[in-house]
Amino acid sequence: MSEEQSPVPGEVEVEDVVDPTAVRRAPRYGRFIGVGIVLGLVVALGVGGSWLQSDAAESVFKPGVYFTVILVAGAALGAAIGGLWAVLADRRSLRDR
Repeated sequence: MSEEQSPVPGEVEVEDVVDPTAVRRAPRYGRFIGVGIVLGLVVALGVGGSWLQSDAAESVFKPGVYFTVILVAGAALGAAIGGLWAVLADRRSLRDR
C-alpha cells in the first residue's frame, strides 16, 4: 500500500469543516470572576484597613470579625462584577457576528 492513499471514507479534515471566520470567541468566565475576586479583595483590604485605623473601630468588641466580613463582601462583590463583565463581553461578541 502506498502512503498517498486517500483518507478513510467518512473522515474529513477539520479545515474543510470549520470556517475560522465563524468561530465565536467567548470569554473565559472563570478568569473574569477570578480577576474580579482579586480586585475586590484589594479594594476591601484598603477599605477595611482604613476602617481599622479610624475611631469607629475602637468601639467595636472584635474588629477582626468586621474586617473579615468586609473582605468576604469585597470578594463576593468583585466576583459578581467580574461575572457581569464576562456576560457583557460575551453579549458583545455575539452582537458583532
